[in-house]
Amino acid sequence: MYKKFYDFLNVDWMMPAFMLSFGLPRQLQTWLLLVLAFGVLLQSIKNRGSIKSSEFIIVVLFAVLYIPYLISYLRTDTDHSARYIGGFVETKAGLLAVPLLLVFMIHSNKESWRKYLPWFVWAVIFKMIWAHIMLFSQLNVDVLTLNHVTYRRLFEQNAQMHPTSYGVYAGFSIAILFFEAKSMSFWMKAWAYVLLFLSTLLLLPKMPFLALMLIHLMFIFYATSLSIKKRAMITGAFVAGLSLLIIFIPIVKQRILEFWPASAGTIDNSVQVRKIIFQTDLNLLEAHWLKRTWPL
Repeated sequence: MYKKFYDFLNVDWMMPAFMLSFGLPRQLQTWLLLVLAFGVLLQSIKNRGSIKSSEFIIVVLFAVLYIPYLISYLRTDTDHSARYIGGFVETKAGLLAVPLLLVFMIHSNKESWRKYLPWFVWAVIFKMIWAHIMLFSQLNVDVLTLNHVTYRRLFEQNAQMHPTSYGVYAGFSIAILFFEAKSMSFWMKAWAYVLLFLSTLLLLPKMPFLALMLIHLMFIFYATSLSIKKRAMITGAFVAGLSLLIIFIPIVKQRILEFWPASAGTIDNSVQVRKIIFQTDLNLLEAHWLKRTWPL
């Protein structure tokens, strides 16, 4: 019985489950990752230490990062703070599981784990579609008149993920489509790309979007066998098309206008708040910089 259970713990289902977990609600993903990590430990016991001691030390170091969250939760006085910190404790439980699963991926038949990367793409697409179904079911306004701050907040609420985090996931998924998804057909890649790119454009997380543009340039100039002229033409067409989308999609245009507070239609946003924080820091440093705080 135990032998059959050990044999059931293999990469053929554990890796797809690991990849698909990123499309699940936060609580369900956390428990699934912990169960998979426990399975990896059983595999290591079965194979008499397939995980090297040096690798296990790295896993333990990552797990230690979880302790401050747990201590903060245990020392919390109010129910409100307990619920707030409890969310972090639940989310950061991945620190206990993901490093162990990554070691398992490295040891799984050379690079066979890479063929499971498209499962991650479908998980991210599923999360995006589900979040938008729930989002639009709560709205009674025209999508074209939707404020981008409201849109991003509702997305975060329904996806249980900050738009910046989703941008990182979407960018990684597009990189997989460009460089690793050899088992997917051209049209399947095309549809997945359109969904991921448009969702990232609508949310427009700043740094992930810049990284996504860099991924496109890397693909055009280093992963294709086109001539320099054709590469330049494709790049120009892509930039022109992206510019048109930014101009004609209201949500995206509002997001871009955040950088120009004097522009018509600009509203209070995180960019302006960060500018105020930065200016406050500069003022404090000017009055109380490090040299003046040290006694002579």
